[in-house]
Amino acid sequence: MSEHASRHTGFTLIELMVVIAVIGILAAIAIPAYSDQVRKSRRADALQRIQQITLAQERFRAENPGYTADWARLGGDPDTADSTGIGAWYDWQDVTIDNTASPRTFSIVITAVGDQANDKASGTSCGSLSVNQAGVRSPAACWGR
Repeated sequence: MSEHASRHTGFTLIELMVVIAVIGILAAIAIPAYSDQVRKSRRADALQRIQQITLAQERFRAENPGYTADWARLGGDPDTADSTGIGAWYDWQDVTIDNTASPRTFSIVITAVGDQANDKASGTSCGSLSVNQAGVRSPAACWGR
């Protein structure tokens, strides 16, 4: 009988280490980029909700002598109405109104919480977003216009 050379198939330890290193490098690049996109998406949801609240203020003002700080008249406080969505990513502070001023004024300020506080647009922190009755949005870079 002749001996047959045994032949092993599979991966060597070095090949496996190279694959693991490549996966690690790809993950180091992809995970932060993904996280940035998630924060940007959450900010877009919050900005849309702010705009809805602004429109609700203007509808209220069209029928009343001033603006309202009553969340029920503005579609609900996002902190409680959407506590697992935009209410979880931003602290929706009270709407500030001044119905004694001429013209009457309101402002809405929201503050990012948790990981959302790391949100940036063009190098500008988007940790706090605001809008007022004149349409002044701050910081401008975070509003994407």
